[in-house]
Amino acid sequence: MNVVDGIAGSLVGIFVPIYLLTIGFDLRTVFSYFLIFSFTLVPFFILTAKFCQHLGVKKTLLLRIPILFIYLASLFLVKQIPAIVYFIPVFYALETSLYWYPLHLIFTTHALEGEMGKKVSHFFAWPKAVGVILPIISAGIAISLGFKFLFVIASVVYLISSIIYFQFDEIKITTSFTLGKVWEFIKKYPHYIVLEVIENWREDISGVVWPIFVFISISALGGAVNQKIGIFSVGMITTISAVIALLFNLFVGNLSDKYNKKKILNVGFFLVAIIWFAASKIIPSQFNLYLLAFLFSLTSAYIEVPYQSLTYNLAKADKKEEFIVFREIPLLIGRGLMYLLAIIFATKLQVLFLISSIVFLSFLLIKNKVTK
Repeated sequence: MNVVDGIAGSLVGIFVPIYLLTIGFDLRTVFSYFLIFSFTLVPFFILTAKFCQHLGVKKTLLLRIPILFIYLASLFLVKQIPAIVYFIPVFYALETSLYWYPLHLIFTTHALEGEMGKKVSHFFAWPKAVGVILPIISAGIAISLGFKFLFVIASVVYLISSIIYFQFDEIKITTSFTLGKVWEFIKKYPHYIVLEVIENWREDISGVVWPIFVFISISALGGAVNQKIGIFSVGMITTISAVIALLFNLFVGNLSDKYNKKKILNVGFFLVAIIWFAASKIIPSQFNLYLLAFLFSLTSAYIEVPYQSLTYNLAKADKKEEFIVFREIPLLIGRGLMYLLAIIFATKLQVLFLISSIVFLSFLLIKNKVTK
């Protein structure tokens, strides 16, 4: 299932903010779009948990499809009705919740703890494998036929992915969400919560802000031709990242099962901090941007694989249907803080890169294991 959705995500995911910029929205509006998305995820994860409890996992996954089409259709209309740009991320957050909550539930139910690193690496590597060339193809489609045509293709692929949902056995869950349970979660996993905050900051600055920075830096060279080169560069950099991540995810997956995950994460965040410091200082030429993209993807596997493996192990050992929801709270904090700063430093994004470098380096201050 993740493979087919990975194809659709490779087609359209990274280009939504670029699309919004090309039709006239400014950077602060685009970052506000993602801030709204981040803040609406938590309530929608709770809602999705209730859907899974009363409807089952399969029907919940199927419920995602009409919401997904509403989201993509809204992107068609946003140029004509600019005000809906603040409502589109709400649909995006709902469809994201309807996909990821059931998927996390399925994964934590069926994956064995001793093989979690290996399973996680394959889970994230295969979508990258099938989507290696797709970002470049997507960029070509966007340049030659327009973004709307790209969204239509993605809609068809998402529709095909819905057929795969029927292969899963139904999973029965019961959930109860209270402020007391949230407090218990915070007390039980303080170090893990810090990891979630920092990692989701990294994930979104790498996956959203960096492609935007690449696009505006190359487009700033002047003219419509350079805007097209900017779109193509976003696709090319994403493909470079996918190739490298594919190779290193499988390698780090085996390391994650054999060695201390905190040590692997320390290496990953130290390297990432250095690279983001370099990003804050460089002159954004095309060569420098491609070089940094290469280095980002080279080091990201040292964070993503042990982090996801750790998360699924903790969820499996806890009441997973509630753990999956509660972990969205530090996700919101990490992403929310990053996007608030992105709005503040929208015209000086390299200041945000410097702040991010310090944030990533702070992970090394956690002395103990991140399993609590």
